[in-house]
Amino acid sequence: MNKQFLVALTVLALIPGCFSRQKNAEKRVNKNDVLTDVDIPVAEDSVKNFFDEDLGDLALADNVVALENDDTQYAWIDEAGKNNGFKKVYFGFNESNIRKSEKEAVAHDVARMQELMAQEQRDGKVVQFVINGNADHAAGSDFYNRCLSERRAKTLKDCAVAAGIPANKIKIVGRGSDIPEMVNGKPCTGDKDQQWPNRRDEIQVIPAVAA
Repeated sequence: MNKQFLVALTVLALIPGCFSRQKNAEKRVNKNDVLTDVDIPVAEDSVKNFFDEDLGDLALADNVVALENDDTQYAWIDEAGKNNGFKKVYFGFNESNIRKSEKEAVAHDVARMQELMAQEQRDGKVVQFVINGNADHAAGSDFYNRCLSERRAKTLKDCAVAAGIPANKIKIVGRGSDIPEMVNGKPCTGDKDQQWPNRRDEIQVIPAVAA
């Protein structure tokens, strides 16, 4: 009887430990199940490609040219266009293609780029071009207009690259509607027809440095 009694006590003492180990195992299994069953959404390829494409060509506006003593919000635009010999290229409403009426301006700008590239070879200076794409604010969100202005800048860049200008010499900036055209000393505003000067590309030349 004493042996049977001791065996019974031993069995009863082991039972709680078995249940404890079983519960811990269940906890581990449940924890793993939670981790492996979580469905984490990822961006579709079309979304990722939209943001990744030509990212290296998109220069940040703050890093293009630092102007000293800039007293007015739009002063840089006059400085950028001063004595660089480029013409502005204008676009239709909600368009990023080159219109027939602007082909002469595009040809002029490409020729000017080629001229500066030739001068670079003679003087041993390194020049960098920045194409600033702009949009009006008559319609569309800020994000949409910024993307549209970037496409406009890229269109002009593609024309220059096709004419032989190295792609790494050209940066593009989509400024959206942040930098409206100055008309009679005031930012251009109004409806979409009145804001046609805002839909433009402008080429800026970063000051040359020694090679």
